[in-house]
Amino acid sequence: MAAALLLAALWALLPVQLNHATDAGSIDGCFTRADQAPAGDPATEIPLLERCVDSVSTDADLAADLGAAYAAAGRDADAERAYRRALAIDPDFADVHLKLAEQLLRHGSTADAQNHIDAALKIQPNQRVARQLRDRIAATQ
Repeated sequence: MAAALLLAALWALLPVQLNHATDAGSIDGCFTRADQAPAGDPATEIPLLERCVDSVSTDADLAADLGAAYAAAGRDADAERAYRRALAIDPDFADVHLKLAEQLLRHGSTADAQNHIDAALKIQPNQRVARQLRDRIAATQ
């Protein structure tokens, strides 16, 4: 009788464990769901990524992906905020420094953009995109 009760209790917990494995609160669950979203469709990606970033607040890649989705949707202020969040988590994320610099340049924040380009070049001195952005700024001055 005790074995049957134990088996019933374990069986009752099984669905909870299976659901937890794909829960949006886990990094793997978030990436799995994000990978299943239609590529290039910010309307589908943004809500999913927002939930993931809120659930897994320590993942710079998720915050950067959310920034890219916002940028693709033309939501520049949200993209800038998401990129800044990614950099708060990982200040050495050179690619995000450059994405943020591009956002800032679109809105005329040249000095702030230059700071992020310089940060990217400190991390990756031979970064071609950083050099191109730096040259673009120099050409306008």
